[in-house]
Amino acid sequence: DEFYAVVGIHEYTHKESVGEFLTLSDLSLSKAKLEVDHLHFDNVEEIEDVITKEEWREIIKNALMNDSFELVTYKVLDTRNDVIVHETITITLTTEDRVFTYGQFIAAAMQIGMVDDIYRKVLSMLFSRYNSIFEGKVCSLRLSNEFLQDSATFGFIQELLSEKAKYMRFKLIVEIPDRYVTQYDENAYLYKELFAQHGIEMGIFEFIGEEDDYNYLREFKPFYIKSQQEFFLTLDIHNMRALKILADSIDIDLIAMGVMNKESLKKLQERDIYIVQGKVTELLEK
Repeated sequence: DEFYAVVGIHEYTHKESVGEFLTLSDLSLSKAKLEVDHLHFDNVEEIEDVITKEEWREIIKNALMNDSFELVTYKVLDTRNDVIVHETITITLTTEDRVFTYGQFIAAAMQIGMVDDIYRKVLSMLFSRYNSIFEGKVCSLRLSNEFLQDSATFGFIQELLSEKAKYMRFKLIVEIPDRYVTQYDENAYLYKELFAQHGIEMGIFEFIGEEDDYNYLREFKPFYIKSQQEFFLTLDIHNMRALKILADSIDIDLIAMGVMNKESLKKLQERDIYIVQGKVTELLEK
């Protein structure tokens, strides 16, 4: 079994009550669980209104009942030819006076044990209301570790696909975390086989190269690998070359996430990383 520390730090301000401080500290810890390196720091400038666990529970519960979750897409661009290779789906939650991004609500959902409820809702929406909205597109949707680890998830997805997949009007790529592939390899292969039966590809996100070599990628053969730009930019030349050679040999793409500007893009291109996701795709369209 793997053991690691999860560190979430919240910067204290004298304006906070003890209850608010404890709530925000707990939320920082939950956010750290979602980070690749299991570290997260919230400073004062980043903190918005304090929302307690029970308030989050009510917000998410109402969103599930009132269909207040929305699916929006962002472009993933091959900068060699300015072709959109696919669009990645993210989830937003809308209330009467605010729109919460996935990053704003998912940590709280983990705390209160509602991640599975959200993903079940979103997957049902994807194959119903959004089937026509995404018609003709190639879209990717990431599934979280927490959702995949739930023992009931496989059966839910299996039943959903058997009923709905044949009516799909768009091409779907399901992304799962690299850590899930390395820690739960048997389950990961079961998911890959299940999705393949319905013409759905599987990609890896949050790639961090935990294994000593990349041979598991050769065996699993994902459709592509996504990682934060920092991973590709800080990986030593020897490992970067090994990863690139393997990716080319089995015909999988390397995709950099969170690319914000043209300066970062240039550095990635110098390392033969050309497919990107992030705000830079909007800059390149102008």
